[in-house]
Amino acid sequence: METFVQSDKQFYIIASDGSKFLVDEVGYNLASKFKWNRMRNGYARTSIHVDGKCGVLLLHRLIMKAEKGQVVDHINRDRSDNRSVNLRFVTPSQNMVNTKLRSDNSSGYRGVWWRRDVGKWQALIRFNGKKMCVGHFSSKHDAARAYNEAARKYHGEFAFQNVIEETE
Repeated sequence: METFVQSDKQFYIIASDGSKFLVDEVGYNLASKFKWNRMRNGYARTSIHVDGKCGVLLLHRLIMKAEKGQVVDHINRDRSDNRSVNLRFVTPSQNMVNTKLRSDNSSGYRGVWWRRDVGKWQALIRFNGKKMCVGHFSSKHDAARAYNEAARKYHGEFAFQNVIEETE
């Protein structure tokens, strides 16, 4: 199996299980020196040996030339998209803001859940380590819109935005 593929100005790193990782030309040139594996969490990793010790190198950290302690974020939350334009240095709290929707989420929206005691959907956001109630709403879509507005206000460019589908 070919490990590296270039097609129509798109470059891919192919992991040992056949997973594809999108990179740009600079990332391709850096990554093509290694064999890659897809981790269970979706990141691409390789093993490296430095000073007689074995370690792990993640593709997105290699591309950003991240030093120890620096946090690298995938802007679009897609761990297979490792183009430079999709990677940025962030603080740990900014990285937490830009995470996927939790698998145990029942509303389908970030920051929105049913408050049985109130009989409404509640929108809640975290900022600077504190929970803030955005409000209570008759529809989960209205709560999601309120969350989105608060997320833009408090988290700016790092804000997770709910995609609101009103098909119900």
